[in-house]
Amino acid sequence: MGNSIATVCLSGDLGERLDAAAAAGFEAIELFEHDLTTSDLTPEEVRRRCAALGLRIEMLQPFRDLDSTSPERFARNLRRADGKFALMERLGIDMLLVVSSVAEDAVADTGLLAEQLAVLGSRAAGCGLRIAYEALAWGRHVNTWEASWEAVRRSDHPAVGLCVDSYHVLAVDGNPDGIAGVPAAKLFSVQLADAPRLPMHVLQLSRHHRVFPGQGALDVPRFVDAVRRSGFRGPLSLEVFNDDFRAGDPRATASAGRRSLDLLRAGGLQGRGETRWSRVQLTGAPGALADVDHTLAGLGFVDAGGRSRRHGDAVVVLEPGEGPARIARTVLHDSAGIRSRTPGPDGTELVVEPLTAPAAPSGRWSIDHVALQVPTGRLAECELAHRTAGFVPQRAEEIGTPAGLLRRQPLATHDRGARVLLSSLLVTGPAAVATPQQTVAFGCTDVLGAARAARAAGVPVLPVPANYYEDLACRTELPPALISVLREFDVLYDLSDGGALLRFGTIAFGAVGFELVQRVGAEDGYGELSAPVRIAALHRRQRADLRRATA
Repeated sequence: MGNSIATVCLSGDLGERLDAAAAAGFEAIELFEHDLTTSDLTPEEVRRRCAALGLRIEMLQPFRDLDSTSPERFARNLRRADGKFALMERLGIDMLLVVSSVAEDAVADTGLLAEQLAVLGSRAAGCGLRIAYEALAWGRHVNTWEASWEAVRRSDHPAVGLCVDSYHVLAVDGNPDGIAGVPAAKLFSVQLADAPRLPMHVLQLSRHHRVFPGQGALDVPRFVDAVRRSGFRGPLSLEVFNDDFRAGDPRATASAGRRSLDLLRAGGLQGRGETRWSRVQLTGAPGALADVDHTLAGLGFVDAGGRSRRHGDAVVVLEPGEGPARIARTVLHDSAGIRSRTPGPDGTELVVEPLTAPAAPSGRWSIDHVALQVPTGRLAECELAHRTAGFVPQRAEEIGTPAGLLRRQPLATHDRGARVLLSSLLVTGPAAVATPQQTVAFGCTDVLGAARAARAAGVPVLPVPANYYEDLACRTELPPALISVLREFDVLYDLSDGGALLRFGTIAFGAVGFELVQRVGAEDGYGELSAPVRIAALHRRQRADLRRATA
């Protein structure tokens, strides 16, 4: 099975999409007709461009609403198809994807539908072309792969075959196992996409939230296993509609898609194992790292040999470099045996290594999450890098900050063993500062005790304004004594239906700061209510540092 990708997966003009697909090592593409219609490249130029890049154009798609209960309308649809056949000959394509109809006049009778498919198949065969018929999950009458296969089977035409799409099967909880019984000669095309489980209609989910295999919640490995057992030997083709992918760097998106197919073939998507953050590597000039090291010592970290500092299960590595302190690398351990290395657009590298000796939670400090602020316009690209490593997006939010409108996108591995909080300024204000904020958040079971110890050790804790605690007393029923302790040690408190999140943070050293967090109950958030308070405090500190530096 080769590798193919639909042009609709990528951003940019058609030429940029073709270049990105080739650079990622794809052997073929599916040409989405809209991408050709909006391009200034002629069909002949597209054909030559693909040939020069070593790309085969596998299929033109989609042809919609073929079948009709109206003979006149069906005749018009056939004439429309004839025009597409002529276009395909200019492009050098031999297969057209026909999707099940959603029109009011769609044919409900399988026998009549099969007859109409056979008529189209005969016209295609006369041009040396083939028809791949696919069931849309929202098709008016044909909306399962079984129904589409029955229509193809009854058409009994050698130029008419089946296209199966993992999204259309799995997103509606269909059973893909029977695909193994479809004769390989009649399985013309296989398309792959994953998706998260979101409370929305399957059409809306499909148009905006599909992702590459392994980045969502669908059992794509089971689907591919059924395809393999059918004897299918054609390419596995990615067809992903995703707003973020279409806004990102097409080369980064294509590379992520190719990696997902490689993992799928290697069995790396058969199910993630236990995950946890192994370590975070910081870099910076020696003087900058000295401040970081002093703060880590104040938080209770000890020398673990070499450049490593450890507190329980939390490990920070200090690697001398240049400039202000920043996060250079995050390392994830995964017991599924996966290895990968992905550079991020924010300058950090995400590394996945095998976790060879899974251990029960120790109750000691660990790395709860890593927060990365990425350049404006690069959030989707950074999110994609983490999705490829097995992180799944959680609910995003937008926060008004002194520096502008900030979008926060949390992601977590399937077992919540590792979390990351990505953010990016969508709209910047005149008060924006140049240094993005990065945070390493350590999880603990007694954040108030940790805050007392940090204060006693002289750790520079980020101050929280008194107004926050007055508001906290008004909107919660927390005991006044607890609010007084929170205020004394600058601890933020977020209460939710699932539990509570307590946290305090240090000032930033260059780009990076530290947080201590305690999750109570089933709390799964990142301090949504207190986030504007913390961000504003960081912003005040950064501006004060900037004023001192330029005085």
